[in-house]
Amino acid sequence: DRTTIPVCDLGLVRGFGLFESLRTYGRKPFLLEAHLKRLFGAAKQVGLQPPLNQSAMTRVIGRLLRKNDFDESLVRIILTGGPSSGLLPQNRPTLIIMADPFHPFPNRQYEKGVKLMSTRFFRIHPELKSTVYFSAVVETMRAARRGFDEGVYADAHGAILEGTTFNVFAVLPGPRLIAPKDGVLPGITAGCVIQLAKKLKIPVDRCPIS
Repeated sequence: DRTTIPVCDLGLVRGFGLFESLRTYGRKPFLLEAHLKRLFGAAKQVGLQPPLNQSAMTRVIGRLLRKNDFDESLVRIILTGGPSSGLLPQNRPTLIIMADPFHPFPNRQYEKGVKLMSTRFFRIHPELKSTVYFSAVVETMRAARRGFDEGVYADAHGAILEGTTFNVFAVLPGPRLIAPKDGVLPGITAGCVIQLAKKLKIPVDRCPIS
Protein backbone atom coordinates (compact mmCIF):
# COMPACT_ATOMS: atom_id res chain seq x y z
CA ASP A 1 0.00 0.00 0.00
CA ARG A 2 3.05 2.28 0.17
CA THR A 3 4.59 1.31 -3.17
CA THR A 4 4.70 4.21 -5.63
CA ILE A 5 6.24 5.16 -8.96
CA PRO A 6 6.50 8.71 -10.38
CA VAL A 7 3.68 9.70 -12.73
CA CYS A 8 6.34 10.76 -15.26
CA ASP A 9 7.89 7.27 -15.34
CA LEU A 10 8.75 6.31 -18.92
CA GLY A 11 7.12 2.94 -18.42
CA LEU A 12 3.80 4.73 -17.96
CA VAL A 13 3.98 7.73 -20.28
CA ARG A 14 6.03 6.16 -23.11
CA GLY A 15 5.62 2.41 -22.66
CA PHE A 16 9.41 2.07 -22.35
CA GLY A 17 10.07 -0.93 -20.17
CA LEU A 18 11.01 -4.60 -20.02
CA PHE A 19 9.64 -7.39 -17.88
CA GLU A 20 9.85 -11.05 -17.00
CA SER A 21 7.08 -13.24 -15.67
CA LEU A 22 7.53 -16.70 -14.18
CA ARG A 23 5.81 -19.12 -11.85
CA THR A 24 6.98 -21.27 -8.97
CA TYR A 25 6.85 -25.03 -8.55
CA GLY A 26 7.11 -26.25 -4.98
CA ARG A 27 7.55 -22.56 -4.06
CA LYS A 28 10.75 -22.36 -6.10
CA PRO A 29 11.01 -20.02 -9.11
CA PHE A 30 11.03 -21.99 -12.36
CA LEU A 31 14.02 -21.25 -14.62
CA LEU A 32 14.75 -18.01 -12.76
CA GLU A 33 18.37 -17.83 -13.94
CA ALA A 34 17.28 -18.03 -17.59
CA HIS A 35 14.63 -15.35 -17.07
CA LEU A 36 17.12 -13.00 -15.44
CA LYS A 37 19.68 -13.65 -18.16
CA ARG A 38 17.09 -12.68 -20.79
CA LEU A 39 16.09 -9.56 -18.83
CA PHE A 40 19.67 -8.36 -18.38
CA GLY A 41 20.47 -9.10 -22.01
CA ALA A 42 17.48 -7.07 -23.18
CA ALA A 43 18.34 -4.25 -20.78
CA LYS A 44 21.85 -4.05 -22.20
CA GLN A 45 20.44 -4.03 -25.72
CA VAL A 46 18.20 -1.01 -25.06
CA GLY A 47 20.63 0.83 -22.77
CA LEU A 48 19.05 0.27 -19.35
CA GLN A 49 21.15 -0.53 -16.29
CA PRO A 50 19.18 -2.45 -13.62
CA PRO A 51 19.79 -1.06 -10.11
CA LEU A 52 20.45 -4.61 -8.82
CA ASN A 53 22.71 -7.28 -10.28
CA GLN A 54 21.42 -10.79 -10.97
CA SER A 55 22.60 -12.22 -7.64
CA ALA A 56 20.97 -9.42 -5.64
CA MET A 57 17.76 -9.75 -7.65
CA THR A 58 17.70 -13.48 -6.95
CA ARG A 59 18.01 -12.79 -3.22
CA VAL A 60 15.21 -10.19 -3.32
CA ILE A 61 12.90 -12.61 -5.10
CA GLY A 62 13.62 -15.31 -2.54
CA ARG A 63 12.85 -12.91 0.31
CA LEU A 64 9.68 -11.74 -1.43
CA LEU A 65 8.42 -15.30 -1.82
CA ARG A 66 9.13 -16.14 1.81
CA LYS A 67 7.31 -13.03 3.06
CA ASN A 68 4.21 -13.66 0.95
CA ASP A 69 4.20 -17.41 1.66
CA PHE A 70 1.76 -18.31 -1.14
CA ASP A 71 1.26 -21.98 -2.03
CA GLU A 72 2.54 -21.13 -5.52
CA SER A 73 3.42 -17.69 -6.89
CA LEU A 74 3.50 -15.68 -10.08
CA VAL A 75 6.61 -13.48 -10.02
CA ARG A 76 6.84 -10.39 -12.23
CA ILE A 77 10.00 -8.33 -12.67
CA ILE A 78 9.52 -4.94 -14.35
CA LEU A 79 12.31 -2.60 -15.40
CA THR A 80 11.38 0.77 -16.88
CA GLY A 81 13.25 3.82 -18.10
CA GLY A 82 12.38 5.62 -14.86
CA PRO A 83 11.20 9.20 -14.34
CA SER A 84 11.84 11.66 -17.15
CA SER A 85 10.29 14.93 -18.30
CA GLY A 86 11.10 14.11 -21.92
CA LEU A 87 11.58 11.17 -24.21
CA LEU A 88 14.99 9.95 -23.03
CA PRO A 89 15.82 8.03 -19.83
CA GLN A 90 17.72 9.98 -17.16
CA ASN A 91 19.77 7.03 -15.82
CA ARG A 92 17.27 6.44 -13.00
CA PRO A 93 15.53 3.20 -14.01
CA THR A 94 12.60 1.88 -12.01
CA LEU A 95 12.73 -1.73 -10.80
CA ILE A 96 9.57 -3.44 -9.55
CA ILE A 97 9.40 -7.03 -8.34
CA MET A 98 5.96 -8.41 -7.47
CA ALA A 99 4.56 -11.73 -6.35
CA ASP A 100 0.91 -12.76 -6.64
CA PRO A 101 -0.78 -16.09 -5.92
CA PHE A 102 -0.46 -18.33 -8.96
CA HIS A 103 -3.79 -19.36 -10.46
CA PRO A 104 -3.48 -22.35 -12.81
CA PHE A 105 -5.47 -22.64 -16.00
CA PRO A 106 -8.89 -24.26 -15.45
CA ASN A 107 -9.06 -28.04 -15.78
CA ARG A 108 -11.54 -27.76 -18.68
CA GLN A 109 -8.81 -26.24 -20.85
CA TYR A 110 -6.67 -29.37 -20.36
CA GLU A 111 -9.63 -31.72 -20.79
CA LYS A 112 -11.43 -30.02 -23.70
CA GLY A 113 -8.79 -27.70 -25.15
CA VAL A 114 -8.79 -23.95 -25.65
CA LYS A 115 -10.52 -21.77 -28.22
CA LEU A 116 -8.00 -19.54 -30.01
CA MET A 117 -8.88 -16.52 -32.12
CA SER A 118 -6.28 -15.62 -34.72
CA THR A 119 -5.44 -12.01 -35.46
CA ARG A 120 -3.02 -10.37 -37.89
CA PHE A 121 -0.38 -8.61 -35.83
CA PHE A 122 3.37 -7.93 -35.70
CA ARG A 123 4.97 -7.23 -32.33
CA ILE A 124 7.44 -4.37 -32.10
CA HIS A 125 10.89 -5.82 -31.34
CA PRO A 126 9.58 -9.39 -30.88
CA GLU A 127 12.96 -10.49 -29.53
CA LEU A 128 12.44 -8.26 -26.46
CA LYS A 129 9.93 -8.93 -23.70
CA SER A 130 8.77 -5.34 -23.49
CA THR A 131 5.89 -3.87 -21.50
CA VAL A 132 4.14 -2.76 -24.70
CA TYR A 133 1.18 -5.15 -24.46
CA PHE A 134 -1.49 -2.79 -25.75
CA SER A 135 -2.44 -5.10 -28.62
CA ALA A 136 -2.34 -8.17 -26.39
CA VAL A 137 -4.87 -6.60 -24.01
CA VAL A 138 -7.11 -5.37 -26.83
CA GLU A 139 -7.04 -8.69 -28.69
CA THR A 140 -7.68 -10.70 -25.51
CA MET A 141 -10.68 -8.50 -24.73
CA ARG A 142 -11.93 -8.92 -28.29
CA ALA A 143 -11.42 -12.68 -28.13
CA ALA A 144 -13.32 -12.91 -24.82
CA ARG A 145 -16.26 -10.95 -26.25
CA ARG A 146 -16.45 -13.48 -29.10
CA GLY A 147 -16.33 -16.51 -26.81
CA PHE A 148 -12.64 -17.41 -27.22
CA ASP A 149 -10.15 -18.16 -24.44
CA GLU A 150 -7.08 -16.49 -25.97
CA GLY A 151 -5.77 -14.69 -29.01
CA VAL A 152 -2.95 -15.90 -31.24
CA TYR A 153 -0.94 -13.73 -33.64
CA ALA A 154 -0.54 -14.53 -37.32
CA ASP A 155 1.59 -12.82 -39.95
CA ALA A 156 0.44 -11.37 -43.30
CA HIS A 157 0.74 -14.81 -44.92
CA GLY A 158 -1.45 -16.48 -42.28
CA ALA A 159 1.40 -18.23 -40.48
CA ILE A 160 0.95 -18.61 -36.72
CA LEU A 161 3.52 -16.66 -34.69
CA GLU A 162 2.74 -16.78 -30.96
CA GLY A 163 0.01 -16.15 -28.44
CA THR A 164 -0.55 -12.99 -26.43
CA THR A 165 1.37 -14.50 -23.50
CA PHE A 166 2.63 -17.84 -24.80
CA ASN A 167 4.65 -19.58 -27.48
CA VAL A 168 3.02 -22.01 -29.91
CA PHE A 169 4.09 -25.51 -30.98
CA ALA A 170 2.52 -27.91 -33.45
CA VAL A 171 2.76 -31.58 -32.49
CA LEU A 172 2.72 -33.85 -35.54
CA PRO A 173 2.73 -37.66 -35.83
CA GLY A 174 6.04 -39.32 -35.23
CA PRO A 175 6.07 -37.43 -32.97
CA ARG A 176 7.80 -34.25 -34.10
CA LEU A 177 7.43 -30.64 -33.10
CA ILE A 178 7.22 -27.50 -35.20
CA ALA A 179 7.85 -24.11 -33.62
CA PRO A 180 8.08 -20.68 -35.29
CA LYS A 181 11.47 -19.01 -34.96
CA ASP A 182 11.23 -15.65 -36.73
CA GLY A 183 9.11 -12.79 -35.42
CA VAL A 184 8.49 -14.37 -32.01
CA LEU A 185 9.85 -13.93 -28.50
CA PRO A 186 12.42 -16.65 -27.67
CA GLY A 187 10.39 -18.04 -24.78
CA ILE A 188 12.12 -19.47 -21.73
CA THR A 189 9.57 -22.26 -21.25
CA ALA A 190 9.57 -22.93 -25.00
CA GLY A 191 13.34 -23.32 -24.83
CA CYS A 192 12.90 -25.82 -22.02
CA VAL A 193 10.40 -27.78 -24.14
CA ILE A 194 12.86 -27.88 -27.05
CA GLN A 195 15.68 -29.10 -24.79
CA LEU A 196 13.45 -31.86 -23.37
CA ALA A 197 12.37 -32.89 -26.88
CA LYS A 198 15.99 -33.22 -27.97
CA LYS A 199 16.78 -35.37 -24.94
CA LEU A 200 13.82 -37.59 -25.88
CA LYS A 201 15.04 -37.77 -29.53
CA ILE A 202 11.93 -35.94 -30.73
CA PRO A 203 12.74 -33.86 -33.85
CA VAL A 204 12.07 -30.11 -33.59
CA ASP A 205 11.67 -28.05 -36.76
CA ARG A 206 11.94 -24.27 -36.41
CA CYS A 207 9.74 -23.07 -39.25
CA PRO A 208 6.41 -21.30 -39.82
CA ILE A 209 3.13 -22.99 -38.83
CA SER A 210 0.52 -22.41 -41.53
